[in-house]
This record gives sequence, C-alpha cells and structure tokens, in this order.
Amino acid sequence: MCDYTPFGGTILSSTTEEGLILQVALTCVLSIASYHLIELRKQKRLISYIAANYAVVIIAAFLGTQFQQQAFSADQQKIFAAWEDRATYRCGKIFRMLNPSERICSISSATSLNAQAVLIVGNSHADSIKTSFNEVAEEQNFKTYFYVTNTPLMTKRKITSDEVITDALKISSKRIVLHFSPKGVDKDKLEDLIQKAEEHLILVTIIAPITTYSKHVPKALFAESIGEDDVLNKNIEDYEQENKAELTYLRNLLKNRIVETAPVFCTPTCRVINNDKELLYFDEGHLTLKGAKMLAAEYKQALTL
Repeated sequence: MCDYTPFGGTILSSTTEEGLILQVALTCVLSIASYHLIELRKQKRLISYIAANYAVVIIAAFLGTQFQQQAFSADQQKIFAAWEDRATYRCGKIFRMLNPSERICSISSATSLNAQAVLIVGNSHADSIKTSFNEVAEEQNFKTYFYVTNTPLMTKRKITSDEVITDALKISSKRIVLHFSPKGVDKDKLEDLIQKAEEHLILVTIIAPITTYSKHVPKALFAESIGEDDVLNKNIEDYEQENKAELTYLRNLLKNRIVETAPVFCTPTCRVINNDKELLYFDEGHLTLKGAKMLAAEYKQALTL
C-alpha cells in the first residue's frame, strides 16, 4: 500500500526509494511487535493477544478508510464508487448452484397472474442494464427472464436461435428484447431468430449498442481530476461512424423495431457522468446502475413497439 495509486493495478515492487524504505521499516516494526506480543507469551495468554492483534488490524483498516476519504475529493470518491454501482452478475450464484441445468431465470419480483413474460437476450451489456430494464418492465406489467450464460446468440457459442425460441415458448413469452455490445451478436443467428420468432408470432426488438470507449472511463476521469491529460472526447457523429456498418445492418433488418441509445448519452457530445457527477460507466463500455437508468424511456419503447 506504500506505493498505492488508484487504478494502478497490482504493485509487485516499490517504485520509489521512499516507498521501499517505508516498506522495510513497517515490516521490521510489525515483525518485532508480533514476536514480542505473541511468540514470547505463554500459551494460556496467546488467544487474548491474538484477539488484540486482530483488533489492531481492524482499527488500522478503519483508519485507512478514513484516510482515503480525506485524501480524495468528493468527486474522486464518486469515481471510485462506479465499480460497485452494478447489479449481481447474470442470475446470481445461488440460482446457478440450485438450478445447474436451467438456461434462463426470472429476475422479476412481479407476482401478478396476468403479467406478460419478456425474455432479455444479450451478453455482458445486457447484464449491465437488466436491473433497470426489469424495473420498467414491472411497471408495464411484464415479468422479466434472463439468460444464465453470458454469450447467447454469439459466434461459436452454445445458445442457438432454436434454443432461444424454445425458452421463449416455455415461459409463454411473446416478446424478446436483445441488447449486445458493438459487434456482439452473430448475424446468422440473429436472422434465424427473427425468422423463427415470426413463425411463432413472437416480437423481437433490439436495444441498439451503447456508446463505448477505448479507455477505462473511471481511470481516465481520475487522471483528469489530478491534472493528467486523459480526457474522454466523443460525440454522436463518432458513435455513428464507429458503428456505421452494424447500425446500418440492424436498422435495415429490424426496421422500426430497433431502439436507439446514442441520443440519450450524446447531445451531441457524449456524457460519461450525470448531472450529479456520478459515473455512467464502470469500465470502457458497461453502464453503471445510474447509467442504465437513463435508458428508462428506451426500455419502455422496447416493450411497446
């Protein structure tokens, strides 16, 4: 921790002479303290001294947290908070342990007997919006189902269009909503899914890929906050140009059943923080819960097209 810097990754060696000296000094002090407080004590008093040492560790951790809060500004604290601002991964560990053979799970708390089923299909980008999507879906009287695997309808993966249709029919869903990262969905599987969905009178809509970045957004914003030149600049024209081929393909394939996302974040300059300076991304391209909530109107549109 002597050479700790936010977003610096694992530090395997000291980067400064001062850091090295401090590490050696702390190692010596703690080793001597451990020897005298534990190893030289009699066995009958060992437990109490171990407890005391644990208490010291807990206090040190608390003081370290307080130091961090004092060392970084409120806006920098919001940058660090982005990593935790996300939901449980996919269907959660407990569901996977109790239902190892299931392909989909319900992420809804809706109990209405006449609630309609909707199946979300997508990769990690769908995972980052699922909680916010479900909140809107429940308001529209939908019960949301989601895939356990992170790679449905992707190249060389197990979940095929036939299996998606089978799963949709199993839950009596008449609506499938797709959301992938740029270039995430396999085109052949997508076209096959749409064709088979039409045969079963199932509507397929897609929430277009969101704006993504080549840099880690929190890391870049922290660098900017300490005066380093690592600014994230992008506008809606950049988004359209970067995703031109895919957007053209999706718009032609799905016609009016594609829900655009870029206008939400790019007006025309693309945003990575909200009005409260809270981050919309927790890495290069995955939305935080706060970022995902900004697409509430788009979720409603996807459910009513």
